[in-house]
Amino acid sequence: MKKRMKSLKFSPKKTQIHWLWSILLSIISINTSQAKTVHEKKQTITKEIEVDAQTIMSVSHDFGDIRIEKYKGSVAKIVADLTVRAEEDINFEDIIDKYKIDISKRGGKTEVKASFGIKSWVINSGSWFSKGKHYIEFKDGTRIDAKITDLDAQLTLYIPKISKLELDHKHHNIFGEDLDYDLKLDLFDGEFDLGHINGAFDLNLKHGSGKSGDVNSATLDLFDSHIKMQKGGDILLKSKHSDLKMENAKSLEMDLWDSELRMNSIESILNGKEKHSKIFIKSIGSGDLELFDSRMEIDQV
Repeated sequence: MKKRMKSLKFSPKKTQIHWLWSILLSIISINTSQAKTVHEKKQTITKEIEVDAQTIMSVSHDFGDIRIEKYKGSVAKIVADLTVRAEEDINFEDIIDKYKIDISKRGGKTEVKASFGIKSWVINSGSWFSKGKHYIEFKDGTRIDAKITDLDAQLTLYIPKISKLELDHKHHNIFGEDLDYDLKLDLFDGEFDLGHINGAFDLNLKHGSGKSGDVNSATLDLFDSHIKMQKGGDILLKSKHSDLKMENAKSLEMDLWDSELRMNSIESILNGKEKHSKIFIKSIGSGDLELFDSRMEIDQV
């Protein structure tokens, strides 16, 4: 008896789908199996500056944190620890040579500008069908085409006794021990962690946070920020969408908008105006306040 042969059905549409799916899986397998090799180069750059007790030092920096250390003598030391990482073996010196620590003096003020001098940094991974673009364009007009994944410059300031330190910083953090001079800090999208400030503290903080020890006096301008401080002298506070927690102050003058203030005590005078804010203070000497849509709790006057 002849056996009946089973008929095989052939579907061009299904076969085409399976074929395309197999190709896609093969591409994914090839890309995932190729582990990315990271190439790295580290280098340290050091500069020294003569200073004295009347010196005002201004420092701006990008692509890394700033650390402030105590130092003795009449020389301030600026140390930059650089790290460059890339997905390909490149001439790292071309990148590191772009980092400059420029120092200039104008009267009693010393200006320090530490930067890679970057104008634009493009990282475009592309797609399955197009090659991505990877390059850094510098302010001097030069350009480096390479898959650079990370630039980091950790800046350490070794500062002896001076009159004032001014810092301008973005997108990174600032750390420091006790400071024996005035401090002016402009910080955007960063965090600060400082010890006692035995001088005047002038803070302009946006989209950030921070904490410090005691301050002799302070002028605080906050926007969308959160800070904690210990004891203070005379405090001038301007705040929007922010909060401040502080132990004690000699006096406080404030202008609050949608903010929160928490303190243990104010020795003498509390003045200011508040809108859409919350104030919690355990005790004050005296006060003159203008409130609008705000909540205030004072335990003892």
